[in-house]
Parts: sequence; structure tokens; C-alpha cells
Amino acid sequence: MMAMGEMWSYLGSTTASLMFIYAIIQQYCPLHFKSYVETYVQKLVSFLYPYIQITFDEFSGERMKCSEAFSAIRIYLKDKHIEMSYCCFEAFKVLAKNYLDIDSHPRYEEIHRLLEETNMTPADVAECLMPKSDEDDEDTCLKALVEALEAAKEEARKKAEEEARLKSEKEVKEKEEVQLKAEKEETEKEKARLKAEREKEESPKENGKLEETPVEEVKDDGPSH
Repeated sequence: MMAMGEMWSYLGSTTASLMFIYAIIQQYCPLHFKSYVETYVQKLVSFLYPYIQITFDEFSGERMKCSEAFSAIRIYLKDKHIEMSYCCFEAFKVLAKNYLDIDSHPRYEEIHRLLEETNMTPADVAECLMPKSDEDDEDTCLKALVEALEAAKEEARKKAEEEARLKSEKEVKEKEEVQLKAEKEETEKEKARLKAEREKEESPKENGKLEETPVEEVKDDGPSH
């Protein structure tokens, strides 16, 4: 049996190799190939995720106090900023088998449709399928999942509408700013044109005054001869 130190060493080496390969792909592979690879990697992770089970006790031995490790993991999985692959119907069936020990149910068709219309991580699906008490059966858990999927779908719809509204308002504001900028430039051009016309009109008058001065001086010198 592999010793703990050897296992961690092997795991670290494997992780470093995978990170190196990923860096090479990111650096040198074409963009369309990277997108193709990432799509199928996400599908693979989504399919394999239900088979990976790591058990942590929810309560410690101290008067049924909630385990710190379990709380930290729950917070981690609930963090929406963490990018995780979404659950597909095949992964859901595996989760349902693991948590509820069922292979089929009348709600499966509805859940299949909702999973295609809604993005939900396997962790959130598993949380809905996990019985919260001894009285919870498969109907209760599947109903909770359907309600969660419908709520997520409605939230996604509202979010999309809000993003569309904000985008529309932004476009209108940008158009108004462009229009105001154009009007300001036109006003500046008009001011510059009027100023140039005034200077052009005033220029001959000043030249006329300069030409009249020598004539007056000649008239003053006339009577002395």
C-alpha cells in the first residue's frame, strides 16, 4: 500500500504536470481549439463529479456542534463566484441514485427539462436531494429540487431582463453624450465663425484710421509755407 508521503508526492507531481500542460495549451493552442477542449472538459467533470465522494461529518461530538470543516465546505460550495460546471441530467440521475436510491420517478421528465433550461451546479442539486430529516422521502426531495430549479430559472430571467435594461439605458446615455458633444462642437464652430467675421469687419476700419493720420499731418504743415 502506498505510504501517505508517497501519495501526496505523487498527487503533487500529477497536479504540476496537469498545470504545465494547461499552460502550454493556453499559450500555444488556437482559440477555437481551446474553446473546444474547455467545453468537453466541463462535460467530463460534470459527468464524473457525482462519483467523487468525500465524507465530512456535519456535527462534531461536542453537543452536536456543527463541524467547522463542514461549514467551511458548505460556504465554499455556495459561493457563486466559484466557476463550476453545471449539472446535466445524467449527473442528476447518478446523484438521485446515490442520495435517494431511485432509478426513475414521475418527476424525472420535468427535472430533465428544467436542467436543460437552467444552470445549477451538482453541489446545489445534491443539497436539494439530500434528505433533511427522517420524514423526507424521494417525493419531498425531488419536489425541493424542482422548486429550486424553477426559482433559479426565474432569477436568471430577471437577471437577463435587468442586464438588457441596463444595456439599453447605457446605449441611450451614450447616444445622448455623443449628441451633446456634437452640439457643443457645433456651437464652438459657430462662435469661432462669428469671431472671425467680426475681426474681418473691424480690420478695414483700423486700416482706414491708419491711412488718415498722414493726411492730417500734411494739412497742418501747409500754412507754414
